[in-house]
Amino acid sequence: MQPGFCYTLPMRQSIKILGTMLHPVEMAGAVAAVDEMIARRAGGYVCATNVHTVMEGYYRPAYRAAINSADLSVPDGM
Repeated sequence: MQPGFCYTLPMRQSIKILGTMLHPVEMAGAVAAVDEMIARRAGGYVCATNVHTVMEGYYRPAYRAAINSADLSVPDGM
């Protein structure tokens, strides 16, 4: 498994805002991706990424790296 990669959501479907990765998905896509992660039993994590998270990532590279390594980073607060 590559960091920041979800098989249901290929990397081409991710965007970066100020260096922080987001997967622009709707609820059904997010649920399908999590279902797939569970089926793989490989572990991983999902980030609910809001404006505060993006700004923290902008100023703290290690924090941004943790978000960018998520299997799924969904926009939160929109």
